[in-house]
Amino acid sequence: MKEKESLVTVRNIKKDFGSVHALKGVDLDIVENEIFGLLGPNGAGKTTLVGILLGLVRPTSGEVKVFGIDPRDDPLSIRARTGYVMQETALDLYLSGRENLELQAALYNIPSSIVAGRVEEALSWSGLSDAANRLVLRYSGGMRRRLDLAMSSLNRPRLLILDEPTLGLDVSSRRQLWEHVRKMKDAGVSILLTTHYLEEADELCDRICIIDSGKMVGLGTPDELKKTTVSNLHRLTVRFRDAPVFEGVQLPVAVEVNGFEATFKGLPEQLWEVIALLQRKFNGLIIEIIYTQPTLDDVFLKLTHSKIGGAEDES
Repeated sequence: MKEKESLVTVRNIKKDFGSVHALKGVDLDIVENEIFGLLGPNGAGKTTLVGILLGLVRPTSGEVKVFGIDPRDDPLSIRARTGYVMQETALDLYLSGRENLELQAALYNIPSSIVAGRVEEALSWSGLSDAANRLVLRYSGGMRRRLDLAMSSLNRPRLLILDEPTLGLDVSSRRQLWEHVRKMKDAGVSILLTTHYLEEADELCDRICIIDSGKMVGLGTPDELKKTTVSNLHRLTVRFRDAPVFEGVQLPVAVEVNGFEATFKGLPEQLWEVIALLQRKFNGLIIEIIYTQPTLDDVFLKLTHSKIGGAEDES
């Protein structure tokens, strides 16, 4: 199988803002046709790294290439081939959806002969054709985010950067946006996604990089990160008809009892052994057995030792 081309290469990137060390030596690659997640708590350095990739922030040291170009040498060439959806929508509320797209096309210097076709195509795949001539002021939050995504696609980017794209959206709108992101990947676009919704990263991302206090603390697929970081956090929750007594029962893992409920944490093979023991000792008392696998939340908390937060505020 042909090895995928690396669109973004970052090697030992450091960035200091005076005495503040925002990035402390980050190494990563983003290859063609993948969704790459960039996760971390507030102030971890995610926004700084995105700024470096776009040539908006100059690194203190290290090497970075986007499409084989150093952003310090030719940032405009990189931006011309990159789409960017910011945390806050960059829309003119007193223009229609179509007019916002036409304005963005002009900023991208898209030839006037193909603007109409590009705009109609963007309206179609984003599901906004029926609302094209309506003022954006009257769009819902989900419609505005889809318009943001449509605007970022007008220049046919090879790389799309999504910075907290579903922040503040309801569950239905969030999942609709996920589908649009998948469509863009299917069309050959590579995507860099920053998000605080870890189930979103688990659902969408092919690979994930977790950074904390400017350092990279985890890199891999969601499953790889779970396996290497929190494989011992598989959970077994068992509900009984009466309060269980485990005195004299040789269990392979510790147990936490809360009334009629018992919780076990450990490796999958240990929990299978627990189930076999419970069936022998308490079979008539068991009402329900619930098995829960580790999540990206567990990985995130283990690697960053912090709580999952909201919007980011960093240099």
